[in-house]
Order: sequence, then structure tokens, then C-alpha cells
Amino acid sequence: MKSGLLACIFAFYATLMACAVGGYTYFATFVHNEIYPYFREHRTETQYNEARLVFTFLVISAVLIWCFFLSTVLTLFIDTGKYWNERRRPWPICDISLRIFIPGFCMIVVVVLAVLILLLAWGWWDYFESAKMDWFASHCHGLRGMIIAILVIIDVSFVLGTLLRTHLRSRSVPYVPR
Repeated sequence: MKSGLLACIFAFYATLMACAVGGYTYFATFVHNEIYPYFREHRTETQYNEARLVFTFLVISAVLIWCFFLSTVLTLFIDTGKYWNERRRPWPICDISLRIFIPGFCMIVVVVLAVLILLLAWGWWDYFESAKMDWFASHCHGLRGMIIAILVIIDVSFVLGTLLRTHLRSRSVPYVPR
């Protein structure tokens, strides 16, 4: 019963992260194929460079979200294995990097990039809304909404991942050496 619930939570988490990465890649494609050429033809060099930066930020964020997800999954598997006791960990440096550094680094970078993207997308939305370009405005509005949702998902997944690791660690069977 409890392992079925854990499998459902894991499947939901994996689906959520896959949707987040899918959203990032969709909007990266949109920025690269639509906004980037528009600003190259109609706007200043500043907007053109901002579109290139947003495209790069979206691609980097998609990769880092997968790294965050994979490090969380690996940490869960390490916590439920036979090396649950801290003294019995086979590779403590690898364990520390999987638990703290990789997810923390990925989360901080994705949050910083998301805030930068959010600010630029907000300005683009205002520009396209005032220019009565509804197609561009709706996509920029969607990009804003996705970034806000990603920020909430990252915060919730970090808290839930910590709670889940704590719960699994307290419920695991102790390792008895032979």
C-alpha cells in the first residue's frame, strides 16, 4: 500500500518535471523562431540581444531542471538502500554532492534565470500588448505564467523532496552487517 503511494507520488513528480522541461523547450523554440527574428528586423540591438539571452536561459534552465530531478531521484534511492546509516555510506563525498550541492546549485541557478526571464517577458508582453500584436502578447503572457508556475513547482518540490527523504529514512530497515 505504502509503496504504491510512493510510486504514484514519484510518477506525479516525474510528470511534473517533464511538463516543466517541455514548457521550457516550447518557449525556447518560440523565442528562437518568432521573437528573435522579430526583434532583429523591427527593434534595437538591445531587444535582439535580450531575445538571444532568454533563449539561452531557457535552454540552460531546462537542462538544470532535469539535473535537479535526477539528483533528487538518486538521493531517494540512496536513502532507501542498505547504506542508510551515515557511518556505512560507501562514498560520502558523492553522497554529499547528490544531496546538497547538485540540487542546491541547480535550484539557485534556475530561480535566478527564471526571475531574469520573467522580467524580460513582462516587458515584451507590455510592448506587444500596446502594439496590438495579440499572438506575440499571448505567448509572452504564457511564458510569464509558466515561469511563475516553475518557481512554485521548484519550491514545492524542494520541500516535498526533503519531507519524503526524511520519511523514507525514518521508515527504512537498518542495515545489519554480516
